[in-house]
Amino acid sequence: MRPAALSLVITTPLDVVFRSDRVVSFRAADASGDFGIQPGHADFLTVLGACVARWRDGSGTVSYCALRGGVLTVSEGRDIRVACRE
Repeated sequence: MRPAALSLVITTPLDVVFRSDRVVSFRAADASGDFGIQPGHADFLTVLGACVARWRDGSGTVSYCALRGGVLTVSEGRDIRVACRE
């Protein structure tokens, strides 16, 4: 069964920049281009280039975060983790 929402955590070495358990879609870019993640996505690991990550929550609110690069992982079809330097 597909999870209803994603858990998103964006971190730097010194802080948790963002955390939510209500994300319904997420977009970012790696060397292959722009990609999207929805609940139930396969496990995934990629290196992000400089990009603007964007996500939508259950109420339809869209949020953004400018990244200078980082590492993104998706696990268990619901947990997105982005580790970046700043």
